[in-house]
This record gives sequence, C-alpha cells and structure tokens, in this order.
Amino acid sequence: MLRPGGYAVIEGGSGTVAAFEFGKMFRITSDKHEADTYACVHCNAQVHAPVRSKDDYFFCRNCMSRICPACADHPCIPFMKKVEAQEEKDRMLRSYVYR
Repeated sequence: MLRPGGYAVIEGGSGTVAAFEFGKMFRITSDKHEADTYACVHCNAQVHAPVRSKDDYFFCRNCMSRICPACADHPCIPFMKKVEAQEEKDRMLRSYVYR
C-alpha cells in the first residue's frame, strides 16, 4: 500500500458495530480496532485503507490520487476545485448585492 495519510483507532467493547463504508458494517471483535486511513481527493471522505493489499483501493488517473469507492465512477473534480468554485460564486453574488 502507498503511504497512509492518517491513522484511526476505534475503541469499544467486544461486539461493537462500526460502519467504515456506506452499506458495509464491521463487527469489532476486540476492545480496540486500528487502521490506516487516507482522504479521498474528490469528496474529502476518510477511507480505511485495506490491510496488506496493493490493489484494493481506487486510484484516479487524472489527478493521480487515491479516491474512495463512491467516487470511482464519477468524473474527476477534486474537492478543492469544488470549494474554489463555490467561493467564486459567493464572491460574484456578493458583488451584485453590494453595488
């Protein structure tokens, strides 16, 4: 696996249920669950990296970054571009109001 971007620790009693991905429930069998994480470049979601596998994560060849499974079949629009477009729209709307 490529270098992870973060590290998650989930503490709970045996039998705790956690949802790491939409629709996938995971039952924690010990008192503590630890996993490497990375942020999706397209939606900024935190994704738990697959254990001991190089091929179980999605990769966008347009922006050359790891993405989440939900963004795998969508066009490449990085999260920061979305934020910048929203800020530009807000600046434009404010200029109309205050003139």
